[in-house]
Amino acid sequence: MLYSDLVIFIIGFGAGAAAASAYFRRKYERQYEEDIKSVRETLSDIKDKETKEPEKNKTDDISESKRTPTNYYDFGIKEKPYIISPNEFGEDEEYTLVTYIYYANKKLVNESDEIVANPENIIGRAALEKIEKSEEDALYIRNDRLKTDYEILKDLRNFEEK
Repeated sequence: MLYSDLVIFIIGFGAGAAAASAYFRRKYERQYEEDIKSVRETLSDIKDKETKEPEKNKTDDISESKRTPTNYYDFGIKEKPYIISPNEFGEDEEYTLVTYIYYANKKLVNESDEIVANPENIIGRAALEKIEKSEEDALYIRNDRLKTDYEILKDLRNFEEK
């Protein structure tokens, strides 16, 4: 009787683990796809704005001080990503939360084990340098332009693509 109870327990535990794994994989894949879609939309909006900016008319009598600001700093938005405290991470409900893993061989990887292209553009060069030199396990970055908070987890192992 004891042996059969143990077998039933192991089978139940395995089925529960498999179900939980499938659930969380689907959940985070959806979140990842939504994040990618959001970033692409934001970048295309920025690109559209840059290409559609009107040229300055030399005969325009409006002074520079009355023009609409076109620099992110004019709106109080920091143009480059910057490091924030763990308490600030997720503080703003409008910001998307994203977790990446930074491996010892300098690969930044998302939760689906896909290498992040151009990490300097997303989290900034200063953040990459800090996570490389730091002994902390996590670093938190805010990118106001993309309205995203990033959690960068440090892994001392090397990343190997599957």
